[in-house]
Amino acid sequence: MDTKQLADYLGIAKRKVKLADAPTVLELTGFSVGGVPPFGHKTQLRTLIEKFVLSQPEVHFA
Repeated sequence: MDTKQLADYLGIAKRKVKLADAPTVLELTGFSVGGVPPFGHKTQLRTLIEKFVLSQPEVHFA
């Protein structure tokens, strides 16, 4: 994740972009770190996907 690019996109300071810790990820998504899909979360979350991913003929999520 490019934190500067993400901060710029969101219109916030780079210092405000932080990775969530493992307990927070589990609580909000229902999935453990390393196995979080981009959808189907326990709570409704905004999902941002790198444009490069959308240019691929197929994308698989495990």
